[in-house]
Amino acid sequence: MNVFLSTDHYEKPIVLALGFFDCVHLGHLALINEAKKMAGKVGGETAISTFGNDPNSLLNKKAQVYSIEERKIVFKNQGIDNVICEEFTKEFAEQTPIQYLDSLCTRFNIVGVVAGRDYTFGKGAEGNVCLLKEYFAEKNVKVKIVPFEKANTKKISTRYIKKFLEDGDIQVANSLLTQPYFIVGEVVHARHRGTIIGYPTANVEEHNNTTMLATGIYITKVYLDGKSYIGITNVGPKPTFGENNHTIETHILDFSKDIYGKTIQVEFHKKLREVTKFTSVPALCNQMKIDEKEAREFFN
Repeated sequence: MNVFLSTDHYEKPIVLALGFFDCVHLGHLALINEAKKMAGKVGGETAISTFGNDPNSLLNKKAQVYSIEERKIVFKNQGIDNVICEEFTKEFAEQTPIQYLDSLCTRFNIVGVVAGRDYTFGKGAEGNVCLLKEYFAEKNVKVKIVPFEKANTKKISTRYIKKFLEDGDIQVANSLLTQPYFIVGEVVHARHRGTIIGYPTANVEEHNNTTMLATGIYITKVYLDGKSYIGITNVGPKPTFGENNHTIETHILDFSKDIYGKTIQVEFHKKLREVTKFTSVPALCNQMKIDEKEAREFFN
């Protein structure tokens, strides 16, 4: 998969899916599938337009769900050929709709375009799908506008998925995502509390520019070096040890290797319970045994 920055050029014909593709939900998947279908018909490659940084930070909105590195994983899993990573800056936001489209067409050989019904672009979101069609009609480029994907009569949107994640409704969020919600990060050193009590954990360095998953204990799947493992992940503080700082620590079942400094992917599947302050370490260990049993049963 090729990744292009805002100043790059590419001469091969592409069918471009336009949007932010923040969390890559089922509505985004519909765009991706349409782009793949069109690319097959016209003999072009697929391409996704997204942002390398988080526009929400400049727009005073809630942080993105996935970092660009996490989004690229989803795009690769969906068989996308190219990803165009624009940088959302004040200068970018000041472009008129026509300036934005001109910039794309100058840098890329666009032979097809796919967008959602509510897609807007350019300064003040003045550009819409009608302008998109008019602009590319003059270039003899087909534009496909994809209708909304709905769940329980509501349009599937990033805003709703952010709320589900913030509330800890991970299974509902997953039902609307292209693949189960996950984070990617480097395993860093912490206080090694888990190792001391016989439950070593991998402490994943957190992103400071993505949506915060609700605190709790979750059943997870961990991907490392091409293999997957069952995990139990604590998101939030560790009150039994008097530690109130927010961390993401995963006990990987049937695993004992030193992985500090390695990058792992932690995929969240079910919230087991809330973070709890236990009266003693043995009481915590007893609960961990129960959690481990439920995690194993979940994937059987």
